[in-house]
Amino acid sequence: MAAASLRRHTAIIVMMLLLAVSATGPYRRRKLKAREQTSWEQLPTSGDTQSMCLKLEDYSTVDTFPTRSPLLVADHLISLVRGRSFGEIGTRNGDIMGCVSRYASSVTAVEMDKTHCKVLSERGFQVVCRDFMSLRPHEFPIVDVLYWWPQMSWDQNQMWMEHTIRAYEALNRTVTVVVGFDSHWAADMVSLPRMMRRFGGHAVKRILFDEGGTWENMFKLMHRDFRPGHWGVFHLAHFKVGAAGTFRMAELLSRPRADFSGCGSFRNPFSPAGEPPCPLAFH
Repeated sequence: MAAASLRRHTAIIVMMLLLAVSATGPYRRRKLKAREQTSWEQLPTSGDTQSMCLKLEDYSTVDTFPTRSPLLVADHLISLVRGRSFGEIGTRNGDIMGCVSRYASSVTAVEMDKTHCKVLSERGFQVVCRDFMSLRPHEFPIVDVLYWWPQMSWDQNQMWMEHTIRAYEALNRTVTVVVGFDSHWAADMVSLPRMMRRFGGHAVKRILFDEGGTWENMFKLMHRDFRPGHWGVFHLAHFKVGAAGTFRMAELLSRPRADFSGCGSFRNPFSPAGEPPCPLAFH
């Protein structure tokens, strides 16, 4: 018994000595150095994530994502509008339009912010400085492709699409509508499949983008914009509307409208207290 007790005491003493050495030796110093490190090397993203817009002469951006759509959205829109007319709803300072305009026959911005309207006019774009929902059919831009990525997808996507279908049916014009959806924004991902079903969407383009930023500013963006950074996956849904659209407005009106029961626990962080969840339950 005495020998066993002596062995236990000896083992305890040895362990204490080892801990004392590690606390003051190289191991401890390395551990502290790693803990104190506040930045990491940002390795380049795999694949081609740079927009062709950045290679254009005399082109520069004003806004950053997510204030505007990812620049790679412009690359895809260019493939649809070469030699054709293009319109954008909610253009802000015109970063996307400024690139697409190099390839389109004409461009028209619909923007309700007067400060942004002035910037767009100074850049030489045709601007309708109005709330989109206030436009009557004859005031709609005469375009072949129309793009938007709304701030409040749970409310605006359906309203804007129905408004657009009515207008272009009245104008007897067929238009391709492209709508943006951010995979990091819950409301967008709720809206995407329901918009595709209700309005007969025929294609979705997935865009992998990286517009820079580091892990340090990621946490700032999560606090301010509720998303992890200036990178991610963006979806572009395509709809054919108007005179030869997938659905006529009369057929859509025969279907039940959206209600407030289909969004699960999602709530827009900016909504006032007591406001119901997003109205996206399509049946």
